[in-house]
Amino acid sequence: MRAFSGFYAAILTGFADDGAFDERRQRAICAYVLRQHVDGLYVGGTTAEQALMQVAERESQLNVVFECACEKRLRLIAHVGAASLRSAEHLARAARAVGYTAVSALPPSEDHARGFPAVIGYYKALIQAAGLPMFVYHMPSRERRAFSFEETAALLELEGVAGIKFTCEDLYLFNRLRRAFPDRALLFGKDEIYASAALVGADGGIGSTYNLVAGLYREIHQRVAAGDVEAARRLQAVACDLVTCLLEAGLLPATKRVLGLRGVDAGPCRLPLALGDPAKVAALDRFVASGALDPYLP
Repeated sequence: MRAFSGFYAAILTGFADDGAFDERRQRAICAYVLRQHVDGLYVGGTTAEQALMQVAERESQLNVVFECACEKRLRLIAHVGAASLRSAEHLARAARAVGYTAVSALPPSEDHARGFPAVIGYYKALIQAAGLPMFVYHMPSRERRAFSFEETAALLELEGVAGIKFTCEDLYLFNRLRRAFPDRALLFGKDEIYASAALVGADGGIGSTYNLVAGLYREIHQRVAAGDVEAARRLQAVACDLVTCLLEAGLLPATKRVLGLRGVDAGPCRLPLALGDPAKVAALDRFVASGALDPYLP
């Protein structure tokens, strides 16, 4: 088993009704997630709404989550990426000081770092600041970089890089990386197709829906490893249905809504994030009430 293999909940952030960071609600979210069989937490990433938070708030979250999880002796990965390298380095040093196991970061945008050498420099600076293993982060979108195989390989070859958080549907690229880097931890971030990634060698995953049903993904992984394709397909369909309902209702606010249905005071998301079409929210509620998730809820 590779170091850092396993399943990590990309932890949500607790906000007060007025939008301020709320330590009490953060602890409530952590308590629920930690009732599940997770190997670690991924703190301060996109699921945590980090782009809408100030550096001081992100540092406070790192501290609170560490306090919640330290007795469990879980692996804790701090996402420290920021548009400002200075801010990212500050968070990297804070993560090391608190006691995190590793750090991670989205790459800087093209607007902030022209050319791939600037990306390499960004990650090298964060590795030096943190003094901890680094997980590079591949999540291409309209706003974010898409790396080629050669570029991703160059990142994985950097001294201090332990692996990658791969949040992308490109399983061809993922398979090439698996074969080229047998010693790196490849953690998959697309919950709706996790079984496919497990089939081509994922070491585990980091996901937002792990806040709700982390055990579902562990079971998918185990079924794939055992060659039980029909069971893996059936379980993946449950995950796909959950992700569909959440996306249609507004992913992060909808995930917090499900926690609320489970008795967790998770609070709202930070504006402008909000629940979507009431009909889609009602459909989400019906899905949760159907019992499809019950075997995997803590």
